[in-house]
Amino acid sequence: MTSMKPPNRWDVAGFPVFALSWFGDPEDGTSIVACSGGGGSAKTGVKNYIAVTINADPEARQISTRTNLGTKLHIYKSQQTQQLWLLAAVALEKSDMGGEIHRYSLPDCHLDCSMKLETPVSALAVSPMTDVMAVGCENGTVAAFALSDEGFGEQLYTCQKHTEEVCCLTFAVRGSKLLSSAKDGTCLVWDDKNGSLLSEVTCEIPAEDPALNKNNNKSKRKPRAKGNVIVRGCAFGDLEGNIFYSVASYRMGSSYLYRWFADRNNPSQYQLHDRVACTQSPVSAMSLSQDGGLLVMGTTESSVTLWGTAEWRPLKIFRDVHGFLPTCAAARPYPVALQGEEDGVQVHARTGSGDGTIACMTLQKSAPGAISKGSSGGYSFMLFMHRLLVALILGCIFSPVVKEAHTRCRTSETMVTCLLQEGFYIPSSKLVIETRPY
Repeated sequence: MTSMKPPNRWDVAGFPVFALSWFGDPEDGTSIVACSGGGGSAKTGVKNYIAVTINADPEARQISTRTNLGTKLHIYKSQQTQQLWLLAAVALEKSDMGGEIHRYSLPDCHLDCSMKLETPVSALAVSPMTDVMAVGCENGTVAAFALSDEGFGEQLYTCQKHTEEVCCLTFAVRGSKLLSSAKDGTCLVWDDKNGSLLSEVTCEIPAEDPALNKNNNKSKRKPRAKGNVIVRGCAFGDLEGNIFYSVASYRMGSSYLYRWFADRNNPSQYQLHDRVACTQSPVSAMSLSQDGGLLVMGTTESSVTLWGTAEWRPLKIFRDVHGFLPTCAAARPYPVALQGEEDGVQVHARTGSGDGTIACMTLQKSAPGAISKGSSGGYSFMLFMHRLLVALILGCIFSPVVKEAHTRCRTSETMVTCLLQEGFYIPSSKLVIETRPY
């Protein structure tokens, strides 16, 4: 377990964060991060916003969504016009009013168009090769719509199979497949051309879940009912859609990560290849990098796991990342340098939370150019000498105590020792220098 210390950091959003999207362009290094959230309604007194940060510009652009809460975001580049767009799924103030999809042009963040839906949106995805958008709804429906300028919002097909709320949607880059997961314990693979069902898999939880049994043993009460298996996230692991990952759990207990492979004889059918307990508590947010190498999983215990798909193990686990559970996650789009990372620190994962922060985590141990720790005492000595030199310089410029000490020590044969004794004292337990309290 790793704590959130530099070069990891928190960015302050200024409002509870419920959705996050991170776009990266491998050609020019453009990096755009969008988050949305707020108070949810006018009664809370906290307004609802979408904040867009381009190339780490400290002045984030803000879009007011008034009394409506942005629940899902997706930044994409049109294959027809190469224009950058931001899609926002907006939950209306009253749930029985349904939801809306807003499209904003980037980088100016102007509202271009919108469309109305009869039910709130719980998942959102865009095809990387065609201007098609898929939405998952709270009633289990998956629907596809056109994103072209002339036909925006035109419904292409509807998929009816999930019996509970859709949690996640994703398109294969080249495989003509659409993947969905839901709170009914299943993942479904659809033909993204016509919406026909290609495959269905069930994410089964082992009967003996150590984390669940541990929680039940701590309490003298009757063990809680497990309820439905919730498949919180899913993602294709290759361009063709022959591999996909899913993460599932009960409402309490461990989360399990699944790796599914397409059958060689029947590529539309999938077989379970691996299943492993990946976290000790339910996953609340998941994201996969676009190169398929890194899975980001935030849990209800406010930990974040960076999981290597090639290594099939956690590369880093961060504890106590947020004050509340992570509500959304975004993995680094591509393993290339992005604008705004001139300090050499590459952020590999971002998670948002209701505490109003976005955690930025890296696999790097330190920032490039930082003094690396060795096995000997060389690092401590160099750090001590560096701080001593800086303190002496600042003290000579600003401290009348040091100036007075310099006057008294001018004639001393051991001037350096005299200066240290008269002007400073160095506590043995700290590598810091403090001026005498007089």
